[in-house]
Amino acid sequence: MKRAVRIGFIDAIISSISYGLYPLFAILLYNTGSSVSNSLFYRYLFALLIYLYILKVHKKINLSVTVKEFIVLFFVGITFAVSSIALFAALKYIDSGIACTIVFVYPVIVALIMTLFFHEKLTKITVVSIACAFLGVALLNYAGEMHTGGKFLGFIFSLCGAIMYALYMIFVKTIKSIKYMQTEKVTFYVMLSGTVFYFICLRFGLDFQLLTKPAQWLYVLGLAIIPTIVAIEAVNVAIKLIGATKTSIIGALEPLTAIIVGFLVFGEQLSLFNVLGFFLVITGIFLIKK
Repeated sequence: MKRAVRIGFIDAIISSISYGLYPLFAILLYNTGSSVSNSLFYRYLFALLIYLYILKVHKKINLSVTVKEFIVLFFVGITFAVSSIALFAALKYIDSGIACTIVFVYPVIVALIMTLFFHEKLTKITVVSIACAFLGVALLNYAGEMHTGGKFLGFIFSLCGAIMYALYMIFVKTIKSIKYMQTEKVTFYVMLSGTVFYFICLRFGLDFQLLTKPAQWLYVLGLAIIPTIVAIEAVNVAIKLIGATKTSIIGALEPLTAIIVGFLVFGEQLSLFNVLGFFLVITGIFLIKK
């Protein structure tokens, strides 16, 4: 295996595992009393400042955009921010492994939306992948008994997270003003718009909570660095070296990591239906990428 390809696979694995550690820091931060919007505001703010330093000092990237591009990037970034807040909220009600696996069906939702509204050809493989993904989600729903009480709300939040992230991917793919823009530049403005969005969610700072415990600083920095900066940088390298398809398939390690962390750290249940649901979702994703 060529060195560049090997590095690409390693970065893809690092990115997926880093994303999968998102629930670990999120739940730990929840347990300290930090609200959803407050936690995400800190995550995005810290990530934004660190990423700005990387882009300006190390990568020397010009971040200037036109007014039109800024407006488009801001509203596209809102879809990403809403997907984050939906997943964060879901973690309050359902197991982290189930929530992350449901959100991970976004490529199938992208294919479905592109078929329905952008007239992409509906192939047999697309139909099978959609069927596998939604059957997998149904099994996860059954396994987690998400038709009852707050768990159903968690399921809805996870599904909303998947839909909003799918919309984000479609906007980045189809909007001409940002389609050919540098990935790092798009990511920076997405972080910026997310920071502003969560500040608004905090009623312009009226609901702001200070980080008063050392553990809170640790968890926020963990959120900002590992499932944000490290994951973004690693996935960018992986896409360049081995391509988007292979990188996205290796991305299956993301929900798997969340399931393992949930099982080992938080004592979440791991039933046969959980396992079957996970593999059906991954099969659907693999087929859609092929």
